[in-house]
Amino acid sequence: MNNQISTVFEIDDAKKMERICIEAIKTSPWYADAWLALGRSLHLQGYGEQAKQALRRACLLAPRAAWIHDIQKLLPTIPDGQRRPYLDKLFSVKNVSVSAALIVKNEIRCIARCLNSIVNAVDEIVIVDTGSTDGTVEYIKTFQQQYPQTKLIHFAWCDDFAAARNAAFPYITSEWVLWVDADEYLSVEEAPSIKEAAGLFDTFPEPVILTLGNVNHTTTVSGKNSMPLLILSDDCFL
Repeated sequence: MNNQISTVFEIDDAKKMERICIEAIKTSPWYADAWLALGRSLHLQGYGEQAKQALRRACLLAPRAAWIHDIQKLLPTIPDGQRRPYLDKLFSVKNVSVSAALIVKNEIRCIARCLNSIVNAVDEIVIVDTGSTDGTVEYIKTFQQQYPQTKLIHFAWCDDFAAARNAAFPYITSEWVLWVDADEYLSVEEAPSIKEAAGLFDTFPEPVILTLGNVNHTTTVSGKNSMPLLILSDDCFL
């Protein structure tokens, strides 16, 4: 099947391309190249809305692929066109619950931006405060009044980030947890992808740790690293 996908872009018959891709995705829904090829085949056939859906899925699964920027430029230019209802099941992902978890201390300068960016992307927020004195705790308590799914835990700092993170796990009720830092935030465009990614990989045959691209705006040249982390909530940090 991998060989078929590697040559599928040379196929002139878009319907044949579509059939090969659907078969590959049913076998392995985490295969970015299959979603990429499916998006192309649907685009060629005039099914723009679902073509964009397939291409976005490819970008979600392979955010560092060489073709990512070309696809992101292409997406806004594709008209919606018609839909194929039988493809809806292929695009569906398991509905899973996701918590966001943070360790904070004196984060008043950025905590509002962080919490407001994630509150609608997850089912609950668990915050471990390790001794804030700058108004961070007071802000979180005010935030809780509007968003009661926010939990605040106090933890005495012991120079051990793993211990602080593990202190949050007893309070997490979701199947997946997204670990973020208070000075990080989700873009409006990418927020829905959190639960989509968790749902996609919930049936993955092996344990996974998903990393989100992180753009650093504090330097003259934006850099990327491998935080935040999206993991199953029954994992812990040692």
